Amino acid sequence: MRVVTNLRDVTAEEIAGMYKERWAIESFFRWIKQNLNVSVLFGTTKNAVYSQLFAALINCLRIT
Repeated sequence: MRVVTNLRDVTAEEIAGMYKERWAIESFFRWIKQNLNVSVLFGTTKNAVYSQLFAALINCLRIT
């Protein structure tokens, strides 16, 4: 696999670690969208996102 980047002062292992962390975040949000039925985050602040996700999680746990 080849990855093109303009980061010249970062090692290949660090770049691989960045992509691995990003993939974990993407997988987490995919799980949220599929299991909690959250297709769009309505707020942009940290508190708004937490509130929406906690409400969706509570609703999901209430149903099961």
